[in-house]
Amino acid sequence: MLAIASNFPYHVASSLQQAGDEMAKDADNQIGLTLNGTVHIDEFAKAVVALRELIEGLTKELAPNSTIEWRIDYLSASSADVLLVGEAPPEERQILEVVVDGYRRTGQALELGETVPFKSARKPAQRLRDLINTNIESIDLTAGADVATISQLPMTLKAPVYVESFGVIIGKLQTLSSAHGYRAVILDHVTGHAVRISLDETQKGEAHDLWDEIVAAQGMIRRNRYTGLPQSMREITRLIRREPVAPGAYRSAAGVAPRPEGAPNAEEAVRRIRDA
Repeated sequence: MLAIASNFPYHVASSLQQAGDEMAKDADNQIGLTLNGTVHIDEFAKAVVALRELIEGLTKELAPNSTIEWRIDYLSASSADVLLVGEAPPEERQILEVVVDGYRRTGQALELGETVPFKSARKPAQRLRDLINTNIESIDLTAGADVATISQLPMTLKAPVYVESFGVIIGKLQTLSSAHGYRAVILDHVTGHAVRISLDETQKGEAHDLWDEIVAAQGMIRRNRYTGLPQSMREITRLIRREPVAPGAYRSAAGVAPRPEGAPNAEEAVRRIRDA
């Protein structure tokens, strides 16, 4: 039987533990759900109910006699992002990983427009897909380090669903968690997409100091190969505060060549060409 630690309807765990807490190094017990777009409260409520039914169905089908409990590791209202951590006794650890893998395969099937391989997960999975509309552009299902993106048009190509490259993400650092490995969430300022980043022990202090600030994070970015949306970042080499840009700052931008004395500036030159 599936047990979910809850008050109403989940127990929201502290997003930050004491600094000396020991942190787990893997993510085989984590699943997540992110709604991308403008999310109304009734839509988020439906998504959480569908997520719970999906977890219950997978657990009953794949691990019917387990004592797995799920709790919220972090919950971000502004990005409609929730990450659940599964807990089980040592003898059920492998069973827990089977359930997480079932969630992973469910997300991949939805992303590719295929039939969900688990009968118990098909109805709640379809309810998640039905939430995609003009407000909710896509839904991410996260299992460990893997992210499947469900969009209005299912992907049909049989290919890896993500690509990785070194780059920079700029946005607001919103959520910090140290429960199972040190992580944070950046709300990408270009897409409004919640991007999970994995930090090492030495970057904890930096992240604490930069909470709720606009930051630039540099590292390996995993993107959905079809949409190009950033999904996660690892191997971070730099995390710095991004100073806000003052209105009109573009006027002081340097050109490729110095402007001769008496020559029009860039704005005047553009206006002359426009009015010619």
